[in-house]
Amino acid sequence: MDTRDTTGTLRLRAKGSAALAAAFAAAASAVAAPAEARVPGVYDQPIARVWRAVRECDHSAEREFGEFVAAIGRGVAEHRCGTLSRCLNNPRVNPLWVSARRPLHLHADCGDVPYTLRAYFAFRKGLPFMWARDTVGAGRDRRYRSRVRPVGVRRWSDFATPRQLFNSLASDVDSGFYRMSATVEASDTYPTRVDRTAVQPGTVYYNPNGHVLIVWRVDEDGSVHMIDGHPDNSITYRVLSDRYPGGSRFDGGGFRNWRPIRVSHSAPAQYAANHELSDLADEQHDRRRWVVRGQRVPFQHWVRARLHGKGQ
Repeated sequence: MDTRDTTGTLRLRAKGSAALAAAFAAAASAVAAPAEARVPGVYDQPIARVWRAVRECDHSAEREFGEFVAAIGRGVAEHRCGTLSRCLNNPRVNPLWVSARRPLHLHADCGDVPYTLRAYFAFRKGLPFMWARDTVGAGRDRRYRSRVRPVGVRRWSDFATPRQLFNSLASDVDSGFYRMSATVEASDTYPTRVDRTAVQPGTVYYNPNGHVLIVWRVDEDGSVHMIDGHPDNSITYRVLSDRYPGGSRFDGGGFRNWRPIRVSHSAPAQYAANHELSDLADEQHDRRRWVVRGQRVPFQHWVRARLHGKGQ
């Protein structure tokens, strides 16, 4: 019988087995890592997988949208982000931020910013999103035409990926998409009454001279704070003042809210009709209403008086 000590031999074998197992694990990781890296990020995955419209645009969703826009507005006002892409890609600014291998790179001017914020919110919250395929009206310049109305529709489900939708949205939309009267059906936004229940963070402000802003805060004294995109891709914030005219019934200028989208299992998503909109109104376009304490005042002063109350 061999009585030699085999402890050392067993240790060597154990070490050899461990080393071999480690080598196999490393090899497996080396093969798996590239495969994992090839999995697209959230913005580049099939839209049917990552953007399922499981909710409707109800009052709760509108409140959440306002909170989201308010957070982005604070980031802009505090100079924590200077473009819309940087705001959305910053987890300290964007409460709906999501990690992605390829972050968003968007070029958003004033007309694009509200639509992009609305689309991003819908994407992250499982809401439907749509916008007019185009607009028609009288006049050669799209930004200043009269009798504008929408033609066709694009739905979120028409696109392969969220990134494709965001990029298409930025190239599709211009300030003329907001230039529609309160009588137009199926517009993306509509003129709203001016009070604290209707004008909230997320409400759009359309300057009929061709500029668009989105409200992110309403102060107790009625001051309206808005964020503002520019052609150079920068984003800043403004307070409503005399430099922003209110517009008329014909151009739909002033405050506008987002039209709710109805979802059905048996038909494509559709916009709510005008008769379903409790805050649809063109009172802001009636100069005879611009009265405070018996005195006629400029539009902006009337707005401030109408919105005076507990701050948001």
